[in-house]
Amino acid sequence: MKYSTGLLTILTLTSTLFATQASAQLVYENNFQQYTPGDAPSGTDVFVKYNGRDGNLVYVVDSSTTPADPFGGVGNKSMYVHYDHTSSKTPAGQFTVTNTGAIAKGTISFDIYIDGDPTGTGLVEVNLGQLGILDAVRASSLTTIQIQTGSNPDNDPGKIRIFQNSASGGSTAYYMDQFAVLDAVNTITLSWDIDTKKVTGTINGESMTIGSTSEFDFTTQLSPDGVSQVRYTSTGVQDVSYFVDNISATAIPEPSHSVLALGALLVLGIGYRRHRRSVR
Repeated sequence: MKYSTGLLTILTLTSTLFATQASAQLVYENNFQQYTPGDAPSGTDVFVKYNGRDGNLVYVVDSSTTPADPFGGVGNKSMYVHYDHTSSKTPAGQFTVTNTGAIAKGTISFDIYIDGDPTGTGLVEVNLGQLGILDAVRASSLTTIQIQTGSNPDNDPGKIRIFQNSASGGSTAYYMDQFAVLDAVNTITLSWDIDTKKVTGTINGESMTIGSTSEFDFTTQLSPDGVSQVRYTSTGVQDVSYFVDNISATAIPEPSHSVLALGALLVLGIGYRRHRRSVR
């Protein structure tokens, strides 16, 4: 079957658009380079809580600050968070990763460096979901992970647990087989899919698992549409200090959007063929 140049162009555009729509699209990046060292990150996409209160700190660091940026590289900047366990409040840095509605299927990626605590157990907490501005958002999260910071072997330093499968945003927690490395750079990804109600994760390129299980349930009751924010916070009975860099979010468009776009171009192609026939 022979096709005209015009129709081939339409078919090519259709195929290209469908492939593009079905693939992951970068929707957010933050490497902290735009901020002034010593200041808290700011902007319409940023929400910082309790910086400077009761010894809590949330601010941008580089090689000239105390503490210094641990990720390295000339001019590199990152976010430093310090939780003073004597405070009644926990500091947090929260980032809105989309302004066009929650991401139903996507991935959050970030680098994290956690200071080891030789005296006790603290927890770094990362929340994903439609979070709002309340102090505690685990209950409204789609999913939450925690990383233990105690470097005493009895405290399982670097142990990761994921909260899942409850109306309270994850009162059921499961410990991963993998560990974060304290006093070192770790790269973590968390992926979710509203349709399947599953979340997966990786740390330093390795899938987070419990035995042979690598997919975990989550609740969508209070984050019903997916993820629009990521929050970095902490808790525990000892001080917690950590650094975050290179936050990124990707979204995979819903199939319905791809099908509509494909259908529109196919209709255009059929109309074009009919027009060509009618003028012969």
